[in-house]
Amino acid sequence: MVNLMISRNKNKGKTIIDWDLNVYCPEQWYGGESYWDHDLWKINARIYREGPGLNPLDTDYTITLLEKEAKAIGLVDWANSSIDSDDSWDDWLDAGLDGFIDLYHFNELYRSKCTDRVLEFLDTLPRYLEDIPDRMMW
Repeated sequence: MVNLMISRNKNKGKTIIDWDLNVYCPEQWYGGESYWDHDLWKINARIYREGPGLNPLDTDYTITLLEKEAKAIGLVDWANSSIDSDDSWDDWLDAGLDGFIDLYHFNELYRSKCTDRVLEFLDTLPRYLEDIPDRMMW
């Protein structure tokens, strides 16, 4: 019976994705000058791959956080306190307001602070590499 179930598994042989989140405060340009708006944060999901000839895959799975969402997670406070600092926040987000953290650890640290909208984004990321449309990867 188990062998029959395995042979019917539509996901058999598919590659499980190890998501890596790039959490960053994008650089803004105005009149030839650049600045960072500490209330504006984005999360871009990348596919982490390890091994010879395997590089991370960039995707278009990106969410722009609302100010209240960025504040709830603690990103705005970190940005405001990290000015002229070389420290890192929770050992992954640097003072340059850009960092990478895997999905598992992001959920462990911040899931309880995320809004339903952010949780929906994280929870609906595809589970298998083969399920991602080509238009979403580059």
